[in-house]
Amino acid sequence: MAIGAKGWVLAKVKNCPLKIAGQLVTTNLNVLPLGLYDILTGMDWLEKHWSIINYKTKTIYYKYELGIKQEMQGIKRLVKIRPITTS
Repeated sequence: MAIGAKGWVLAKVKNCPLKIAGQLVTTNLNVLPLGLYDILTGMDWLEKHWSIINYKTKTIYYKYELGIKQEMQGIKRLVKIRPITTS
């Protein structure tokens, strides 16, 4: 995994239809025990679709078939900031 942790593939799904940002996409999936995440896009998918990621807005801009530009919005979550002090 990206953080260096080891994971294992529970199953593989070929040509799985997904609806991303209202657009039907077919892709191959590796099923992993991820806990809180519904789906992770891998570097191969991001590269194939010429993706640009805006981490601040949690938005992925990508190109679909025939060069059609699409936008995928991540779930916005409230970030709690906790002050850290030293003496």
